Amino acid sequence: MISALIPLVLMVAWILVILCIVRGRRFLLKRKGRRTPLTRNLLRSPGESLRTRIDELTEDTIGYLLFLVFALFIVYSIHISHSYFGEIPESPSRIAVSVLLCLGFLVFFTYKLVRTMNLRQRLRLAHDAEMEVGQELKVLEAPKLLG
Repeated sequence: MISALIPLVLMVAWILVILCIVRGRRFLLKRKGRRTPLTRNLLRSPGESLRTRIDELTEDTIGYLLFLVFALFIVYSIHISHSYFGEIPESPSRIAVSVLLCLGFLVFFTYKLVRTMNLRQRLRLAHDAEMEVGQELKVLEAPKLLG
């Protein structure tokens, strides 16, 4: 029975290691920041905070896509491992549990993915609008600088 769980434990451990590396890198970059040689704070460019949020949502989208694929693969691997290594016979209840788990993961991660992509799209539109406002303000400010 324990030998049937070894492939599952290895797959879950591998995914958790990758997830920890990605999240840890993001945390360290936020915490550490970047040292700048400038002595005073500069004005930020239009849409900079939105661009940062869009980048975070892009990473989340990729994560949800990966989890969507790997979750289904893990459920399938567990089912096959129990059949061949654990010598547990196939039964309608085991198949139903596996199918329900797959459907649950599919619905959950698809929901999170669609929600994240919709938010990302709205933020991209807001970013474009903020960039346009910045362009217009530069055009309005130009005569004052020349005159």
